[in-house]
Amino acid sequence: MADETEQQLREKIAFQRSFMANFPTLTTIAQKWGLSSPETKSKAQLIKELSDNEEQLELLIESKRIAAAVRLQDELHPPQNSEDCPICFETIKHVYSKTISRLYCCGGWVCDKCRNERNSTGKKKGVDEMFH
Repeated sequence: MADETEQQLREKIAFQRSFMANFPTLTTIAQKWGLSSPETKSKAQLIKELSDNEEQLELLIESKRIAAAVRLQDELHPPQNSEDCPICFETIKHVYSKTISRLYCCGGWVCDKCRNERNSTGKKKGVDEMFH
């Protein structure tokens, strides 16, 4: 999915750049028609859209880079106190009171995400909170 999004952004940016290459510069347009002309505003909007797309692409690439660095860090130095949530099976890397919720009935635990989902569903149905 991310690779498809990245490819689409790259194609969109390439198209926008080639499309804008056929237009005169913003300075030329402003000198010829004035700063408040529709032509100037149109060119400025195209520049903004291109800039926004380039920023999106940079953020996507950076998020992929960070995810790879985190995966490498976890492989080289796995967290010593990690466990899997018994409901969603997601690995909780650092198990402590802020990342899990204890079940007082049996001493078990679930991740906060599962607890929040259960409690929000229970409140809609009028049931008290099960996890504390």
